[in-house]
Amino acid sequence: QAGLPFWWNYFWKLPFTQPGKPGEKLRLGDTMQIFKANIEEIYGGYPSKDGTPIATGSLDGLTDGTMYLALNAFQQEFGPIY
Repeated sequence: QAGLPFWWNYFWKLPFTQPGKPGEKLRLGDTMQIFKANIEEIYGGYPSKDGTPIATGSLDGLTDGTMYLALNAFQQEFGPIY
């Protein structure tokens, strides 16, 4: 648990952080469990639950607006995601 605060495990035992049962409507705890797994993988050195490696690289080439242009073209063709 290197990199995670001492209270980490206690927090995740609180009722509102618990995921719902399969087949139930999604709730806050379901989303929080995804964040928990991501944080543990990145900062706690935990293995990936789905085996996907953490992306590495430089984002310097995307800060010039090229990512926006590509996403804008996608949105123009297919519509907004929300």
